[in-house]
Amino acid sequence: MTTAGRMRADRLLATHALRASGQLQAVARMIESGGSFAPISQQLLAVRGSVDSLLHRLIDLELDERLAESEGRADVDLLLRTAFGRSIRHGPPDHLAVVRNQTIAAPGAISRKDRGLP
Repeated sequence: MTTAGRMRADRLLATHALRASGQLQAVARMIESGGSFAPISQQLLAVRGSVDSLLHRLIDLELDERLAESEGRADVDLLLRTAFGRSIRHGPPDHLAVVRNQTIAAPGAISRKDRGLP
């Protein structure tokens, strides 16, 4: 990754972290004002999802710098997909991963229509 590319990625990570911080501050205000359980828990889940996504982006950047597109990166991506239940790679959505000459559908790659859902 180029220096300019890394600086842009770092700015995006910082923006993401600030957004998650704002969400958590909103939860604190909800608690202080005596908010009810359901909306508070829903917002906490949103904060957790945002922080999880931030961690996934950070891991992805680190792997890109350390492994680049080496053959081992595909194995690591498969392990992470298995552990997290989804790909951590960001960028253009890819619905298929090729690992050791096997094509594996990424979780969520099958549309609702293909599963017979409306």
